Amino acid sequence: MSVSGKQLLALLWRLVYPLLLYEAVMVFISLEAAAVIGQETENTALAVLGWSAAAAFVPLCFIYRRARRREGKGLNAGRRPRRLLLAALAGAGACVFLNQLLWLLPVDRESFGQARQVLYRPELWVQILCTGLMIPLTEELVFRGLGFWRLRRNMGFWGAAVISALWFGLFHGNLVQGIYACIVGMMLAAVFEWTDSLSGSWAFHSAANLTSVLLTAWSADDWLAAHGLWGAAAAAFGGCLAAAALLKIYRFRKTDPAAGRI
Repeated sequence: MSVSGKQLLALLWRLVYPLLLYEAVMVFISLEAAAVIGQETENTALAVLGWSAAAAFVPLCFIYRRARRREGKGLNAGRRPRRLLLAALAGAGACVFLNQLLWLLPVDRESFGQARQVLYRPELWVQILCTGLMIPLTEELVFRGLGFWRLRRNMGFWGAAVISALWFGLFHGNLVQGIYACIVGMMLAAVFEWTDSLSGSWAFHSAANLTSVLLTAWSADDWLAAHGLWGAAAAAFGGCLAAAALLKIYRFRKTDPAAGRI
């Protein structure tokens, strides 16, 4: 096997094993939960996912911190309040824009409907804690911290962003969420690149999920979808908010020597 082939296999393994670790923890937590509370239901599935994310976060964070330090990279480059606020605003705007846009696509929503029951059936505080905070943090470790960042060390921004975004989309397991996650994954890669920090991409991801949780809890998504003009206005507002916030983060990189560049 050639050296390039070995390098490719090594890179693929570095991309795959964090997700395998996450999935292994998820299976273990699911089995333990089944032994304690019985068969998993729609009301308990999200809590199991949240506990899995929390348990997987510890080893994944250790791996990420060690890899960053080995490369001589700090962990606080993008941890600035104004930048995190902009990332959160971009995530909220992207959520509103994409949710309205995806309603227009002629795709089968049955598989997404099943996933929606898992994500939005539990009590609101469980959704906020799991979907809004803990799961995005662990997913950012897997797909940006240990995915995009490792790809970026071996190729240009666009190649690394596209591969990590597709990987992120496939992980979600259904077409509607996959398209949404793939587009968001491109934005998350850009935020990670421009801030050189996991904090920025987590703020974006968390804000996007929290916005989705709240819109669903208030039935705003269905209402906007049923009122075309208001839905279009919401999509335009969300798109402008996301674009403006991302542009501001992009401009910050010129004055910050720690920030990444495409």
